[in-house]
Amino acid sequence: MRKTVKWVGFDMDECVGVTHYLYPFAHEFLNRETSTFFKTVLKALAKSELRRDTGYLRPAMIPVLDAVYKSWKSGHIAGAFMYSNNSSHALVDMIRQLLNTMIGIRHMLPHPPLVLQMAVSAQTPERPSSFVKDWEGIVRCLKSQGLVPPASKQDLLFYDDMPHVLEKQIPHYCRVPKYTFVTPQALFITLVNPLVPPDLHSRWSVVKDQLTSLDHSVSKQIPETDRGLVPMLNAFHTFDSMPSRSTRRHSRHRRMTRKIRRQE
Repeated sequence: MRKTVKWVGFDMDECVGVTHYLYPFAHEFLNRETSTFFKTVLKALAKSELRRDTGYLRPAMIPVLDAVYKSWKSGHIAGAFMYSNNSSHALVDMIRQLLNTMIGIRHMLPHPPLVLQMAVSAQTPERPSSFVKDWEGIVRCLKSQGLVPPASKQDLLFYDDMPHVLEKQIPHYCRVPKYTFVTPQALFITLVNPLVPPDLHSRWSVVKDQLTSLDHSVSKQIPETDRGLVPMLNAFHTFDSMPSRSTRRHSRHRRMTRKIRRQE
């Protein structure tokens, strides 16, 4: 007997949030050399998002992450992952780590839990296509990371603001309203400035200029809620309430016996 393996997947752009303006920071500092600084900023940004001092992530993600963490902790789901068509793998992985960091802070854990276990971008080589989102691609990517994929298509919940092939392949596909708020880059720059160590000042200065040039914000009013809250939570509760199934693997001998009998 083997227990059902259930996963929750998230698109990134305009689904989880509007985060692509952070890619200069992710590209420059998501590496082993600057990991301490990166994690310090990530923790500060996670706290800022939870307080709604910044709005890179949609407000609905906070209660959704609470529900996902509770289900993961109880063993109802194997975990979650990011699956985006964004071309910046560094950015997708940064947002994966940000979500885990928010969960850790929210639940007062000593370290971020590994709830979101995989980040897939358009650059991920295991994807059959850099822009198609389908069942085959998700299964292949999970396997490539040493993760057990769902055996059944009803054991995958996927959130996206766009229609994809996957929507017709699985019963639990949640189309969410687009989240379009653009956080003023000055808020992120102000958050990071006091955290920069002396040896990274010059590199941060370059990134800061890039962030400023990408500022397309039109409002400073950070959203406190969004239209995605109800459909996202409802989709998760429906998915999570499905009873776990155990599937029996028959021995090779028994499978061959049944095949022979059908041929007689």
